[in-house]
Amino acid sequence: MGSPRGFRCYPAGVTRIRRAGLASLFALAAPLAAASSEAPDAEAPEPAQVSYFRQAIAETDDQLLRLYGGSWWMLSRPKLASLADVIVIVLADERRGSAYMDGEQIPIEHVRGDFEAEKGRLSTISTSVGTGAVIELADGSRWSIPRYDQARSGSWSRDDPVLVTESQHYLINLRSAEKIWATRQD
Repeated sequence: MGSPRGFRCYPAGVTRIRRAGLASLFALAAPLAAASSEAPDAEAPEPAQVSYFRQAIAETDDQLLRLYGGSWWMLSRPKLASLADVIVIVLADERRGSAYMDGEQIPIEHVRGDFEAEKGRLSTISTSVGTGAVIELADGSRWSIPRYDQARSGSWSRDDPVLVTESQHYLINLRSAEKIWATRQD
């Protein structure tokens, strides 16, 4: 006998949780929209301080994801994902956030399990010079990329959302979930 319409059964007592509303999606996207809508000669926007983490997918079933760290997350809509795909979750609060996977931003909610979030600054790419050797962000900061990471950073595009880790040693492109070593120039 099947499950009642609109309900799904998940392993180990995992329950389906309410989808994030449009208001939470717009609240998460506001810092990026503000950064990309600034006039070229306006003062550089202050990057948004966020909590995030980056992990690979260990198990997936339609909208439910289990990450290698052991936490379970529910996407707001179905999304095909492969095992071991790396996703970045930017948190709006301790239970909700946005999952960045395969170039998409999808609202997501924490179901259960522990995870450790890191701090970072959210920005966008303003320009990329020399096939990814130098990346300038919307906040005006310039970052030198070592030769071994330039093949990846060379494919990054203007307006891609980027996280600068709190240590300021890495840039994470949210479109591709790629993490590269970077040295601030200024």
